[in-house]
Formats: sequence, C-alpha cells, structure tokens
Amino acid sequence: MKNKIVDDVERLIDNNRSSVLAFAYKNKNRYLTDFIEMLSYFEKYDSLLYKKIISKLNGPNLDDIQVYLQNISELVIIYYILRKYNNFIFEPKYNGKKNPECCFDIGNITVNIEVKCPNYNKRILEEQQDGITILPGYRYDNKEFADIVIDDIYHICNISNPINQISLMDNKLKDYLCSGNQKFSNKSSHFNILVISLEIFNDLDEWYRYLYGKQGVFTNNSFYKGKYDNIDAILLTNIVAGHKGNFCCDINLWLLDNYFNLLFPYSLSLSKDKTKFYKDYGIDLFGNETELFFQYLKEIDNMESYLSNKERNEINLFQISRFIEWRKSLNNKNKFSSELF
Repeated sequence: MKNKIVDDVERLIDNNRSSVLAFAYKNKNRYLTDFIEMLSYFEKYDSLLYKKIISKLNGPNLDDIQVYLQNISELVIIYYILRKYNNFIFEPKYNGKKNPECCFDIGNITVNIEVKCPNYNKRILEEQQDGITILPGYRYDNKEFADIVIDDIYHICNISNPINQISLMDNKLKDYLCSGNQKFSNKSSHFNILVISLEIFNDLDEWYRYLYGKQGVFTNNSFYKGKYDNIDAILLTNIVAGHKGNFCCDINLWLLDNYFNLLFPYSLSLSKDKTKFYKDYGIDLFGNETELFFQYLKEIDNMESYLSNKERNEINLFQISRFIEWRKSLNNKNKFSSELF
C-alpha cells in the first residue's frame, strides 16, 4: 500500500509543481517522507478516511500558499487527534450541510474541531509600504481617534516619513466565530474548539489580545455583539511556522506536538459541566503549554502586587516570548532541583 500512497503523492505534486510539497520533493527533504508517513497512518487507520483526505487535497490549488496552509493545518490537527483520542469522525454533519473538520470522544463528551488559517497577504502588503508602519494594540472606538494618535506621533516624534497604520484582523476572528457557531452542535455533551493556525509568536500575541485584550471576544465588553456561544474554546497554534518552506531537517513538522499550542476557554459562556471538562481534560488536550501559561499568568498577578505602577506598565501579558523565557527558567530551576535531590 505504501507504493499506492507514494503514487498518490507524486500525482499530487505533479498537479501542484509550485507547492511546498514540490519544493520538498526536489530537495529530498524529510518533510515529504514525514508527509507520506502521515498519509500511511491515515490509510492504516481507515482506508475510507485516507481516500477522503486525498480527494480533498486534489480539489484545491495547492500552489496557492494560503490554500495549502489551510489544508495542512487541518491535516496536522487530524493527525494529532487520531494518534491520541478515540471515536474519531471526519467532517461530522450537525446543522444541515455545515460541518466542522472532525470530532472525537473523551468520556461522555464529544469534542468538535474547526480549523481556520488567516490569510496574511493583505498584512504583508501593508508592512511593505514605504515609511513607518504601526500596529494598534487594540481596536479604536472610532477612526477619528486613530487619526489623532497618528497626528500626535508626527508632532511628538518630529517624523517626516509617512505613517501607515496596519489593519487589525479581529474582523477575521468575528467571521470565524460566526461560521463556527453555525457549524458546531449546541448539545450540552459537545465541547466545541475553534483552531486558529498562525505562524510567528507576534501573531499569537495579537490574536491573544483579540480574545482577552480591550474589547476582546472572551471578555464582557466584546466588540462583536453577534451570537457565538457554541464556541467553547479557541486554540492558538503556530502550525504555519513549519509549512512555508523553511524546513527544520531534524523535526517532524507534521506532528502537532512540535508546535506551540494554547487552548483558551470561553469562560463567560461555559456551563458548569463544560468548565469541569476543560479543567479535567481540555487544558491538556493539546499538550501542557496551556497549563504552564496559566501558571505564568498567576505568577505575574502575584508579582504585580508589589510592583510600582511604572513597573506594572512594563509587564506585557501578551508577549508569548516572555512566557517562553519564563518556561525556560522554570525548566532550569526544575533541573537544578532534580540534581540536588
């Protein structure tokens, strides 16, 4: 069956000669052999699932990097779930023809997954403009305020170059919430997760602010007033980082375990049973990073109690890089303790 899978992959590459897969094929990179290994796992798990996935990959134009990143983000999530959990169903249908990517069971709870990969093409063009580019930390209440901020920067900093304000992507999150809300089941025994597949840590910082920052969608003052209470949690992950052609030869880039994954609950909407499920199982569904992250935030809260106002303002809760530094120091501390005892 391995030869059949290789034939399917070669056909896929032949039809998408400018794709990341074609690049890996030309350079004999392990990225492609790991991709074949993943497909082999799908086929061994369920030959019908394999056929559905191959058929789905053959549908879109994988030469289009955005189309490719959306598809591989789904595959990485599915591969992880198949290896970890039970009673997997591909594209379950709940509300007419609308369906999330997959579902699986943990105890008496069915977990549904919908995967989205934001298109950054417009953002990249904005960042390439001449002059100075600025990214707002949060959504302004009105455009006039934004103009005032830019005017102040001109005068205070004595800048002559043009200042270009980069557009936020929180409206894209609003679209995802609306779409996911329609696809997900509203049963009390279902826990629904929206996955946002991103690239760099700055992206994770930005999307975290969309959840918990000013007018964040997981706060009492959400900028989006529509209905999205079928969304129980959002997973922020940097899957995209491994699939744009900059391969790490010693890492299997198709394993979700090799990425940074944070699962945040929509606590304002969760029932008691769903809150318990998140605390008992959900927080570790995609690894231990989320639990460590909340531990980090707790330490920050404790630290703020004895800091000055200036020092508090210097602490940025939305910088994932600072969390990673904290995690490394924690690992070093644990290593030192184990060596002592």
